[in-house]
Amino acid sequence: MKNNPLVSVIIPCYNYGKYLPESIDSVFSQTYQNIELIIINDGSTDNTEEVAKEYIARYLNLQYIRQENKGIIATRNRCLQEAKGKYLIMLDADDLLDENYIQETVKVAEQKNLDIVYTNMKSFGLENHVTSFSEFSIEELKNRNYIHISSLIRTKEAKKYKFDRELDNKTHEDWDFFLNMCLSGATAELCETTFLKYRIHGQGRNNRAESDKGKLDFISTYLYILKKYDMETKHLSGKLIGEWYIVLYKNLESYTKALRDMQQEKQRILEEKNMILGSKSYRLARKISKIYGVRYILKRLFIKK
Repeated sequence: MKNNPLVSVIIPCYNYGKYLPESIDSVFSQTYQNIELIIINDGSTDNTEEVAKEYIARYLNLQYIRQENKGIIATRNRCLQEAKGKYLIMLDADDLLDENYIQETVKVAEQKNLDIVYTNMKSFGLENHVTSFSEFSIEELKNRNYIHISSLIRTKEAKKYKFDRELDNKTHEDWDFFLNMCLSGATAELCETTFLKYRIHGQGRNNRAESDKGKLDFISTYLYILKKYDMETKHLSGKLIGEWYIVLYKNLESYTKALRDMQQEKQRILEEKNMILGSKSYRLARKISKIYGVRYILKRLFIKK
């Protein structure tokens, strides 16, 4: 490309200091050179700041921002605010870019005048596989997300939107964001010549999303998005409905067992109560109580003041 537009790569980081050096190195190893890198430390309590300051001393085109912990939604919105390039990439601190990632995505964006360029993903870490995504279709995007958060986005277009605070402490805020953009007319296309390297590890949000609670949260998010964009329920995929049923069934089974145990405990208490009420010792105690109760009342009535 004759004129290489500035690309803002922004890394939001919360307690991922151990992964941050690899992420930064993957940005500064790009074949594309006109880059600004911004690290936003969302109130980390690990060595994130120490790592960032080591790199600041080495690279003039690196900016470091520290903020009080505000959560992923507020931090992603800060990414939009801070970007100064023609394009921006939000790279999670535990992920990496192929060395030709920016070169290839910018080329597609410039040639076809696109607002969003997304790629396939190479997972690494606990799992190693390639996830291939479909060509862009707004109808398919209504059904599921296939545009990942580290896609190349035209900054001017992205700044028109915000990440939804209703999705704080949940997942799939990227799906909501890109769906909002594309339903409003933003253009998007798949770039097949490079990959996002997506780390799978025990601490990632993807692991929490695979738990029963994570799946229930996703169902809640899905229904929220359907209502938000006034989409029809036909966009509930068979896979989602299947997972929904399995999770609800498993939880219903545990809830039913808990309810049954409570009912059995209630019955046991009632039986013990009836047994006590019918005992000779209880009847004798009642008589004694009445006698002493009457004596106490008479004593209080005639006591000299």
